[in-house]
Amino acid sequence: MQNKAAQRDNPLQSTRWRVVFILTLAFLLNAGILASYFKFFLSQRSFQMVAQRYDTVRQQMYEQLERITDQAQAADNWQAFLVQAAKEEKMIIEVFDAQGDPILVAPGGNTAFTISITDLMIIDDTPYLVRAEYPFSIDVVAGMQPSTTLLFVELLVLFACTLFSGRVLYKQYILPLEEMRNIVEGYRRGIKPPVSLRKDELGNLQNSFVELTDSIENEKLKQKQIIASISHDIKTPLTSIMGYAERLQHGNISPERTQRYLTTIYDKSRVIQQLIEEFDEYLSFDRQSELKLELFDATELVELLRRDFESELSELDVKLEIECTCQGRVLMDIAKMRRVFGNIIGNSLKHFDTPDKRISVVVTRSYGYVRFTIEDNGTGVPPQRLEHIFDPFYTSDEGRRVAGLGLSICQEIVQAHGGHIWAENAQKGLRICIEMKIVA
Repeated sequence: MQNKAAQRDNPLQSTRWRVVFILTLAFLLNAGILASYFKFFLSQRSFQMVAQRYDTVRQQMYEQLERITDQAQAADNWQAFLVQAAKEEKMIIEVFDAQGDPILVAPGGNTAFTISITDLMIIDDTPYLVRAEYPFSIDVVAGMQPSTTLLFVELLVLFACTLFSGRVLYKQYILPLEEMRNIVEGYRRGIKPPVSLRKDELGNLQNSFVELTDSIENEKLKQKQIIASISHDIKTPLTSIMGYAERLQHGNISPERTQRYLTTIYDKSRVIQQLIEEFDEYLSFDRQSELKLELFDATELVELLRRDFESELSELDVKLEIECTCQGRVLMDIAKMRRVFGNIIGNSLKHFDTPDKRISVVVTRSYGYVRFTIEDNGTGVPPQRLEHIFDPFYTSDEGRRVAGLGLSICQEIVQAHGGHIWAENAQKGLRICIEMKIVA
């Protein structure tokens, strides 16, 4: 709101008015350049043309006056002839004697703009000075008209180009930006932004915003699912804790049953604690910044997995089979990758339905990657739900709505290493594959 108020107070902060200002300034600048060019170049040329035309007209008028004086000298009444010639030619003829006194003034034209011509006339051996003033026709300056017309046409074309450019800029850029602003405002009111069909930068900007809003909506949905899942997972053990605590409050319970109730309450509390810790780890996990990368050979990692899980799984009557045929070295945060294998193996332990429980880890090389394949002989996952097992709190067990964040954390860690993780059903059980790029 403050930004909008600031734009109203200062119109130049608006892109629309900035474009108007820039186009106006460009028009005035170009007009000034054209006017300067006309003044210093075209006008000089025009004046040269006028000067040449003026000299031509003056020569013609001098020849005409010379012809009139010759005819006057031959006329019987030279004064009457000059008066008649002044009327016909629409000019002023003045005759002066040798002392400079006027003998004759014969007006015959407009004296606003004139060209003065003089000639000598001899009548009866007496010299007279004849001066004629010819009207100065506007046709003489007609040579300036093409330059003036050219300047006007250029200014008109420049103005038209400015208007056209302004319309194009407004339609192609200002209007889409305003529509983009309306789309953002609409999204704030809950309206889903549309995908743009434009292929330029503005179209890419709008489509990037659409992708961003889709990501935000997916994240919101994911958060709601996580909250609902946590609520469900906490509610079940919490209900048991409250029930056993209420029985303990009533008293009259044998020591053996009291101890059993207390043990159950503790176990249920531990379930809630583990769930909260797992959720806290999921929220606080920062991909790249927390990775402590080191080079590890695939065989080294296999030996670590053997030491970490072989004895523990043996106590649970689970047979661990490990096979490695790859010598590649991988850049990894070993602590986090051990957590990945721990989560995957822990997930397998929850889904055995046979006494002959087996988990196999096979390490192979695949097109520049080390592939870790962890497979169990448990219940597996229905094919239609396979792609969702890395979603937070997703479970393939229809009896429960949530399962935890273990596999989701695995996906975060593997992707943080630049690797890939996916799941597929084995012939019997579930198979999870991890690929990480070989660097040495």
